[in-house]
Amino acid sequence: MADAGKVVVNLATGIDENPERAMLAFFVAESALKEEREVLIFLSLEAVRIGVPGTIKGIVPCEGCPTLDRLFNLVTRLGAEFYACPVCLDA
Repeated sequence: MADAGKVVVNLATGIDENPERAMLAFFVAESALKEEREVLIFLSLEAVRIGVPGTIKGIVPCEGCPTLDRLFNLVTRLGAEFYACPVCLDA
């Protein structure tokens, strides 16, 4: 991977509150990955639920948009790493 810099995407909004924000975080990650940047997506607060298997399956943030699980799988396949706030996971 070229040394093009690293990108950290911080997502704190839960999928029930605003799934569009989760979608946009995945779009930012996808764009950076396609530029051969290393990407870390940090999940905090309600967004930690995104890391729970099956939680985002089939969620369509807006009409005509891809599902969140499809975007999650895409950025994971492209090499994004996910970290979750350990305190938020236990809350």
